[in-house]
Amino acid sequence: MNDNPMVEEVLETLWTAVEEEGMDLVSLERLGLAPDHPLLTEMVALGLLRHEDTSVRPTLEGRRESREAVRRHRLAERLVSDVLNIGESRMEDAACAFEHLVRRDVEESVCTLLGHPRSCPHGKTIPPGKCCEEGRTQARSAVLPLSAMKDGEEGTVAYLHEGDGGGILSKLMALGVLPGCRVRLLQRFPSFLFRIGLSQMAVDRTIAEAIYVRRAA
Repeated sequence: MNDNPMVEEVLETLWTAVEEEGMDLVSLERLGLAPDHPLLTEMVALGLLRHEDTSVRPTLEGRRESREAVRRHRLAERLVSDVLNIGESRMEDAACAFEHLVRRDVEESVCTLLGHPRSCPHGKTIPPGKCCEEGRTQARSAVLPLSAMKDGEEGTVAYLHEGDGGGILSKLMALGVLPGCRVRLLQRFPSFLFRIGLSQMAVDRTIAEAIYVRRAA
């Protein structure tokens, strides 16, 4: 893991270009680097990049490090948005500051605290970590899906996750299930019955798993 914030910013851009946009080579212009930039020299020396004329190609180590950098940044976005309630206008700056505090020794605890979120507030995928794959629960989640709440538990809708079931997000919004709404789970079986405002509604597990709730203090 590299502790240089500038290196991590380049790695994040690299991940977006290679893993999410399918690019093989990424231009130095895209990364904001000149051919003689000291940061480029450093990243090549660290074995993160291969420099090819006016472009770079990530090494296997570079791909691994860029994945981790993106994971930390998007977890930080979730942390400042869902737990600290920092608005979107200040979220990016706060996330950039917090991501460098979310190191590997606390990353899994932060992820668990957030309920292993699958996407950032902008809808981009958060690469899963070992804690997500193993379903660890060492830390009590501050944000969790409605499906994981107990009868009578209350909270505030933190965000809605579209998942694989197309149309879930629009259906929830049509029902008035929106971030910031107070929610109370009334029962889990045979369907998930919950109250928002003066309305009660019942949904199946797929929809309940799409509603992420910030626990009441």
